[in-house]
Amino acid sequence: MKTPLLSMLLALSLAAPAMAEKPEWSGQSKPSGEQREAHTATMKAKGGRDEADDMDGMKQKKEKLKKEKKLKEQKIKGEKADKDSDDIKGLEKQKSQKAEQEMKELGKGSEKGQEARQQRKKWWRFWEEQ
Repeated sequence: MKTPLLSMLLALSLAAPAMAEKPEWSGQSKPSGEQREAHTATMKAKGGRDEADDMDGMKQKKEKLKKEKKLKEQKIKGEKADKDSDDIKGLEKQKSQKAEQEMKELGKGSEKGQEARQQRKKWWRFWEEQ
């Protein structure tokens, strides 16, 4: 008695989504050329970006990617980077500041706290023994 009842409920719950009506927008194909032109015209009228702006943005992204790739290649080869490598210099500066920050932290706190900090085992250094 319980098994047929459960199977009927399961079948009904799985069949309900299959019987649902499709939304109005489903099954429509891509917009035609006229519709696309009308849409771009309305976007221009609203002050939105047009295709020329999009192309400029894409060119800028490509140039930026080329510069980053060039800098990475120079870094791998051991060459000095160009003066356009402000981003890399910023990262190096940030790393040095972080290193100083960790060093400054060692001297802070009570002697007991400093000893405990030095004796503490870090979870990411599981291979080291204390």
